[in-house]
Amino acid sequence: MKQLSATDRSQLAGEYVLGTLRGPARVRFERLVEDDPHLWQEVAFWERRLGPLGEALPEQAPPSRVWAAIEAQIGPQRAPARQPTGFWQSMQFWRGFSLVATGLAAALLVLVLLPPADTDFRPIQVATLQNEADGTAWIVRVAADGTAEIAAIDAPTAPPGRDYELWLLRGTDQAPVSLGLASNAQTQRIALPATFADGTGFAISVEPAGGSRTGAPTGPVLFVGGLVGTRTN
Repeated sequence: MKQLSATDRSQLAGEYVLGTLRGPARVRFERLVEDDPHLWQEVAFWERRLGPLGEALPEQAPPSRVWAAIEAQIGPQRAPARQPTGFWQSMQFWRGFSLVATGLAAALLVLVLLPPADTDFRPIQVATLQNEADGTAWIVRVAADGTAEIAAIDAPTAPPGRDYELWLLRGTDQAPVSLGLASNAQTQRIALPATFADGTGFAISVEPAGGSRTGAPTGPVLFVGGLVGTRTN
């Protein structure tokens, strides 16, 4: 592990806690942790940092067909698998959310690794705006003071002569609210409007240069995601 940079060590520890570090790589990491107390401190740090994000996610029970398929594979005589240790892995919601765990875990890892504009920014809500077609995404983090940070995750540059526009999604009977243009080149900080009180999520559409002329999305809506977390009013 000596040849790895501090960033590499931190990222491996984060992936280990999230469960995205698998197979032989996970076994090797566990051996390294046993002999490296500083690396164990990195693991403990990520458990503390990722824990609140996990608690913010609602529990979701998988369809009955999923458990039926599992039972068919393991058979009635198979001993139950050893339960993984660690705060993140032991949470009850993880089993129900396992169908989409890999993509969400990767997004969360990018989320927490994104450098905040300042150390005082403390998000209490998170939205992952994902493009289902190619897996690219944007992250929106919302703080208690009504500010938000927006950052792209591998999202391509908008087509020539077009811009990305960020929208606040509200109830089904309420129109989305434009929050301005979104740049995939850098993290942005914005002040959310009063209408955020009714917000349920965010979306990003492709609009003419400068944004929609109608006050509503006119181009394709490529990225959509709902908010998770605890809102304080």
